[in-house]
Amino acid sequence: MYNILIVEDEEIEKFALKSMILDNIKNVQIVGEAKNGYEAIEIIDNKTIDLAFMDINIPGINGLEVVQYLRTKHPKSNVIIITAYDKFEMAHAAIKLRVDDYLLKPVRPSVLIESVEKHLNSLDDNKVISEYNQYILKLKEEIYNQSYIESIKIVKNYIDEVYQSVYYNNLISKSLELFGMGIIDVAKSMGVSAIDELNIELNKIIDSNIYNKKKYRLYNDLKKMIDIIFLDLDNKRENSEKSTKSIINYIEINIKKGVTLEDVANYSNRNVYYLSKLFKKEMGINFIDYLTNRKIEIAKEMLSDTDMTMKNISMELGYNEPNYFSKVFRKNVGITPSKYREEALKKK
Repeated sequence: MYNILIVEDEEIEKFALKSMILDNIKNVQIVGEAKNGYEAIEIIDNKTIDLAFMDINIPGINGLEVVQYLRTKHPKSNVIIITAYDKFEMAHAAIKLRVDDYLLKPVRPSVLIESVEKHLNSLDDNKVISEYNQYILKLKEEIYNQSYIESIKIVKNYIDEVYQSVYYNNLISKSLELFGMGIIDVAKSMGVSAIDELNIELNKIIDSNIYNKKKYRLYNDLKKMIDIIFLDLDNKRENSEKSTKSIINYIEINIKKGVTLEDVANYSNRNVYYLSKLFKKEMGINFIDYLTNRKIEIAKEMLSDTDMTMKNISMELGYNEPNYFSKVFRKNVGITPSKYREEALKKK
């Protein structure tokens, strides 16, 4: 949601401006209306401003001085001057203050909307870059620490963040493509060999029209890239016996493939009986219970974030019988999968 400030001393002009914005632009809210410079400065001191509409000829402190003050408090905010003054001196002063647009009254609705969308797009670009940098740094840290579960959580959280906060569909696609490229950059920095494989996966995502994909499917596609990185790094480690962390990562990567204790024992070069005792000692839970608990957590995400049928969810998690999946889910959660989905949708 973007915060908009309107500074205009003419009530009719202010009402018309508000109506044009709120009727035609989504994801915005008016957080302040000022009829003079003093009121504008008070709002600037107490609110976060993303976009300000500023009349120049207002009582008290004039609009250009308010812009100057706004720049000191909120340097990343955008400013659109709306004025009846078309004098060169006014326009020149506005340019020196780095205003983002200069519109003359009366402003046509189409011109105003085009200007607002352009500057919200600019704000989105800045937001995407900022969020991208934060998430990629976190992702690199978790991969370095061999934390697979945390790594895929970061991927999911980034997708959720983008869909919730980005204004334009094409920018959603651009930001998710950028994130995929960031994953590859992280892989390169850590000496991963399978860069060609990662590029193939990213190209599949791009070619499939990112924005039109369901969020959960997009998450699975990006998760494949994380899987490739962890498997590649794991193959490079020379330990004959895998660490507990590596074992957990192996289980998580293969959890939908019906991974068994025997599979894990073969992977970790350990005896099945010894591995079972070691797993219980290290994790405080036996292998079967761990596997079931994790499948239930994944099922919750699928029930909340997708419209997949119960049959498809149960099959994807390795339960051949939907009724058996429902029984296991109810035993662990206390309600049926259908009821859980119903309650999740109500919360949303």
